[in-house]
Amino acid sequence: MLMETYKDISTDRALEIVYELENFYTGVRDDLWADCGPPYEIDKAFHLHIINTRLYAAFSENTFGRFLHHSPFWSAQPPPSDIQVRCGDHVKKLRDHGIPVTYENLWAPPTRGKCEGNPYSCDACHCEL
Repeated sequence: MLMETYKDISTDRALEIVYELENFYTGVRDDLWADCGPPYEIDKAFHLHIINTRLYAAFSENTFGRFLHHSPFWSAQPPPSDIQVRCGDHVKKLRDHGIPVTYENLWAPPTRGKCEGNPYSCDACHCEL
């Protein structure tokens, strides 16, 4: 579904994104970060997972013991100014936890203010859990 929704994503890139989405979910499950959503590329897969609500609800309950909510940055408050500090070290936290990160380039830290006015044109935005 990633390739159908995002025409610029190849089959190989889609597999990389889904692989790192699994790492993101592991970080959430193991409480490696609080209220930090995934980086932009990984967030694309997260959004597509969420829209299949029954599947996502069952996955969320089985994986996290609760429904994991998600607020895109444009529907919540603006991202806090400390977002780089709090959420910019996903890779280090995963590796320190023994989780291999294969596609580190997908973990670019979120940026702030880049998407003001048109959230749909963003290429490195922040979403919150």
